[in-house]
Amino acid sequence: NVGTDTASVSKSVTSVDPTGLQLYYDFNDGSTVTNKASSVFGSTDEASATDGNLNGGLTCGDTSKSGFGTMCDFDGSNDYIEVGADNADAFDSQTGTLMWWHKYDTGTGADTSMVTMTASSGWGGGEFDFNVNVDGTGKLRSQFITGASGTEYLNSPASVMSVNGQWYHIAWTSDGSTTKLYVDGVPQTLSLVVGSNTGRWFGDMATTVDQLGIGGTIRSGFGNAISAGFDEMYIFNRALTETEIDDYIASSSPIVQSTIVSATGLTDNTSTPQHYAITNGPTQTTNYKVHSFT
Repeated sequence: NVGTDTASVSKSVTSVDPTGLQLYYDFNDGSTVTNKASSVFGSTDEASATDGNLNGGLTCGDTSKSGFGTMCDFDGSNDYIEVGADNADAFDSQTGTLMWWHKYDTGTGADTSMVTMTASSGWGGGEFDFNVNVDGTGKLRSQFITGASGTEYLNSPASVMSVNGQWYHIAWTSDGSTTKLYVDGVPQTLSLVVGSNTGRWFGDMATTVDQLGIGGTIRSGFGNAISAGFDEMYIFNRALTETEIDDYIASSSPIVQSTIVSATGLTDNTSTPQHYAITNGPTQTTNYKVHSFT
């Protein structure tokens, strides 16, 4: 039995399905970032030649932002990771999922780039950006640009991610017809800024768009640097379901790997998924969806 105010929750971690997993960065490698989709998850779909190059003095394996062990801490100045020219062409699917853990920093400027796909030769062919703090309000944005006829800007609600020092799980998906966003496993309502939501993805970009960047925007130079922590990044060539995203949250978050956590706001004797705050230790609170509890 559980009470409506406080309960002990037992959460088992479900095995995750690596089908279509092209990239997995655990950000534990120090001076390099290695794609471990195959070595960790046994994925047969790992994109070749997609280890990342660290720039600006960035090192991964940082423990300075507590709560998630080792991760990458970007300084908001000149830190970024680049999957170099041509190699990022491996992400050529018109369906997919991009997800990672992100620790928000109020030092992040408006319209700052988290993850981008750009052309190594410069602007040519457009770009595909995933931005944070859009308009300075904490919104997230998917920004697909291929010229006036192909442009799509999709915004999340305001302040969906804006608490300083808070870890959030972000997942963008496309099934080839509709783009979706989940924050901490919760589906978000996306508003149209430009164009329509037709599910544009990496494979819809021109072949000149060949360079994946993390921590800012890479064109002929580097800009839009972000101040934030990154951990546990995945790229799939298919759209994960909400349940699969929940499973990956559970498998990658030390907060919900603990057998017993403290929870508030649960309703007794219901199997309906509920969102609530859980705390494991003094430094970390996050949101998670409970599907069953005792």
